[in-house]
Amino acid sequence: MSAPVGEGQTAAPRWTSARVIYGYFRKDVRKRRGKLVAGGLFGVVYALARTAEPWPLKVVLDQVLFGKAARGFWAGPFTIFRHSRYDFLAAAGLWLAAAGVVRGVTYYYEDFLLSSAAQEIVYRSRFALIRAQIKTPSAL
Repeated sequence: MSAPVGEGQTAAPRWTSARVIYGYFRKDVRKRRGKLVAGGLFGVVYALARTAEPWPLKVVLDQVLFGKAARGFWAGPFTIFRHSRYDFLAAAGLWLAAAGVVRGVTYYYEDFLLSSAAQEIVYRSRFALIRAQIKTPSAL
């Protein structure tokens, strides 16, 4: 929500207020840029792992239960053993487990990196605020 605007004044564009807020935290964000970028990259890998999870289940349905022939470039990772139904089932299980492990590890590191960077920014801002209050004489 934006603050009310008085008569004769126009509301500042939303990007301007975001730029002002970023101006306050620019130094801290720049110091923790590595953690923030790494956390974002782990988020992308996490999204890719989530996208790939249904793929082994499709193979189980098509090749194992319905007996369809495995053709195309996507069948390569599932023919690592052989072409029988049990081999497709084993390969699909391995790929599903691998996607789960990748998803779990990337979720952990994404959360760890982004939350630790955010905590450091908040602690630094809090410290600066307290330091400024100590320097300012009390209004009592």
